[in-house]
Amino acid sequence: MVYAVFVNHNTPSVTPPAIPFLSSTCSNLVEEGALQPVTGIALLDCGPSIPAFTVTNQNQAQFTATFTLPSVAQGTVGPLEVSQTVNQCAQGTGFLLSSGQPVPLPSGQYDYCLGYGGFPSTGGQTIPSFSIAWS
Repeated sequence: MVYAVFVNHNTPSVTPPAIPFLSSTCSNLVEEGALQPVTGIALLDCGPSIPAFTVTNQNQAQFTATFTLPSVAQGTVGPLEVSQTVNQCAQGTGFLLSSGQPVPLPSGQYDYCLGYGGFPSTGGQTIPSFSIAWS
């Protein structure tokens, strides 16, 4: 006796993910909102309701920020975080950045949140500008 077996398979639609990338509409960040005296968090982005950068990451890639936080005469600068909640910083709610260490950023829009503390109560001290490079 001869048996014939017929198998029919239909493949699913397959869409390869985009290459992970990080992009920005600006090179010079601006500080948004009112700063608190002595201790607080500075929100840094590209302007009102414009995120500092956008991430496309469909395959859980990691991105590495390289930076050196500036020194100040009195107090400390840091930590530096990125928040997926545009125009809002709350210490500890974002992704903590450590220079040279990879971080798994999901797709979305991000702002920087720069902490500072122990500044003079009389004001007048500036956090110097610094650069952040991503790879």
